[in-house]
Amino acid sequence: MTFLRTLSVAALATTALSAPVWAAGSIFTPGEIVPGYYWLGAEGVSGNGQYVTGRGYDGSHHVSFLLGPDGVVVPITDPGGWAVLTTDVSNTGAVVGQMTSILTDSFRWTEAGGYENLGRLEMLNGGSSFANAISNDGSRIVGHSFKPSNGFYEAYVFVDGATTGVFGNEQMYGLGTLAGGFETTGADISGNGLWATGTGSISSGDARAVRWSLADIETAWTTIEDLGTLGGFYSVGQGVSNDGRVVVGNSGNAAGHDRAFRWVEGATGGVGGNVQMYDLGTLGGDHSYATAVSADGSVVVGGADDAGNHTTAYRWSTATGMVSVADWLTANGVAVNSTIDNAMGVSDDGNVIVGQHTVGGIGRSYIARVVPDPVPPPGQEPGGQPGGGSGLMDVAEYTHTLLANARAAQMGVDLTWMPLNGAHHRPLMTQDRMEDEACLWSVSDLAYKANTDSGIALSEVGACGALGNGVVAGLGVGASTSWQGLSMGGTAQLSGAYVMGEVDWNPDGTPLLLSLTGVVGGWQASINRAYSNGANTDMSQGSTGVTAGVIRARIDWLDAAQFGNVSINPWISGALGRTDMGGYTESGGAFPARFDGQSQVQGEVRLGVTAEAELSPQTTLSGTLEVAHRSGGAPGASGQVLGLFDFSQGGGSHGATWARAGLDLDHAISEDLSLSGSVHVASQGQDATISGSLGLRATF
Repeated sequence: MTFLRTLSVAALATTALSAPVWAAGSIFTPGEIVPGYYWLGAEGVSGNGQYVTGRGYDGSHHVSFLLGPDGVVVPITDPGGWAVLTTDVSNTGAVVGQMTSILTDSFRWTEAGGYENLGRLEMLNGGSSFANAISNDGSRIVGHSFKPSNGFYEAYVFVDGATTGVFGNEQMYGLGTLAGGFETTGADISGNGLWATGTGSISSGDARAVRWSLADIETAWTTIEDLGTLGGFYSVGQGVSNDGRVVVGNSGNAAGHDRAFRWVEGATGGVGGNVQMYDLGTLGGDHSYATAVSADGSVVVGGADDAGNHTTAYRWSTATGMVSVADWLTANGVAVNSTIDNAMGVSDDGNVIVGQHTVGGIGRSYIARVVPDPVPPPGQEPGGQPGGGSGLMDVAEYTHTLLANARAAQMGVDLTWMPLNGAHHRPLMTQDRMEDEACLWSVSDLAYKANTDSGIALSEVGACGALGNGVVAGLGVGASTSWQGLSMGGTAQLSGAYVMGEVDWNPDGTPLLLSLTGVVGGWQASINRAYSNGANTDMSQGSTGVTAGVIRARIDWLDAAQFGNVSINPWISGALGRTDMGGYTESGGAFPARFDGQSQVQGEVRLGVTAEAELSPQTTLSGTLEVAHRSGGAPGASGQVLGLFDFSQGGGSHGATWARAGLDLDHAISEDLSLSGSVHVASQGQDATISGSLGLRATF
């Protein structure tokens, strides 16, 4: 039902103007929605907010899509592969619209059942039909059909399974015309499918808003009801409430101005000569229009001229009359710093409005919400809302901040792999040929990753021992932390501990060193996500746990070549890791969100060569060049902005290849004590851009 194109259509319609896309309960980053396709806009959203139908572009053709609650985008075409124009979608995911091939007929499409041609009122050459709205259960569809017999359009309702419709199309019923008129169009249908509104012509050719009752359409047909005007020459029906008693639209008044109207069945306080139709007024100018109505018909939104004849968004209610959306927000404690141009949709309860506002001269989609404070129990002070509060959201900016969750997940991945590629970037036996029986070590790492502007630090202690037959084993425990600055002053930090273990084996009589190294750890993530709330900056906080593990197998060919006192040691390694981040719900701020848990499984291959030179009997310098490739699951962000919409960003899979170079300096302080230091630099990839390590090792 088109009046419930509320919390998504306005945002999607501005895809070309803003970075992310807000679509029927889902948010997608700009650009590709499926490979090769790009969002252009949305046409309809289901009443339950779970589905949206929109239009996309593949570089040469326009294609329509259905986006469902699972975040999967499905292209929609007719059986011949022709593009279609979609207009609305039901709570069950049934899409309606018009074909664009040789047959320009209405259609209904479902993912399970495919494409269904709804036909026309007259199955004659030159005829066509358009579907504009669908009931919540998908069984009833309203639109209009061109009739070649008289050359005009007539509104219709399509009733699934009906048998008493027009000749040749028993499921489609013509809704007739006004007395003396010649044309009608169907614009909207109520969620229960029992009422419809649209526009019809009268004998003079002027337009009139009309209403139809569809309750007995299969047995008694229906009658068309002229809703009149505000005293002018025309009116147009745009939306209808759930129970059909309220219709909103636009009408001319006696002064020749365009005005938003609200028609209420049985009312007596409307304009003279049409007591059921109310002029909703303006904001000081001459004109206004209505775009949407709440479920119970008590709230209407649209645009109206102010005293300077500038059109601005308004919210009209039975309690307050017409007020600008900006004033509505200000009165409820929200500081507004943008020009709110229009209101394109309203939630069922009338407390959430979507549309477009202008920020820095650029049109961007917004969500405005007012959450009344609940009445506290006796003896308690009023408090905030656990699901968020009143605010003005810039959709493009806000949806970008949701990636804070993905960034925290990536920090967990970095912490998991850091011990392997930092403190333990080389096997234990290459640091000391283990002529002694056992060792103790202490090491600290510090790293910076430029592409995420994040830092990582760890400290670790461990012990190792020679088990005989060329086998050395080591076990260590460490604490590590990672930190990152987020947009608008937000922060993310992970802190925790890990355990690592390593087994090295140098088979007797071979130059091969085989090693197996593993890391298992757990960290606590703390995310402070900042975003604009009108002129202010709000912060929503959340915390969760991260657990991870990674295992690496490596083969070193020791002393594969010798040039003077320089030995060449090529090596290859493969690793597999998994990182799990728990879900969490934020608190604080106007628009907190619930984030789903996520997991990433990634594999890595490295190929490198190390050149080792003995500078003195006590000091060794090593240089390493390596190429790495890692692929697997990519961090994402999915969940729900509390009380508003679901979202899904990022995720999927990724792969990256990069190069790294490093230097290691080992110095024997005494026979039993050595100091090691290393530094690495890497091209853009999964390793830290620059990292350093300092370790102390005692043997006995």
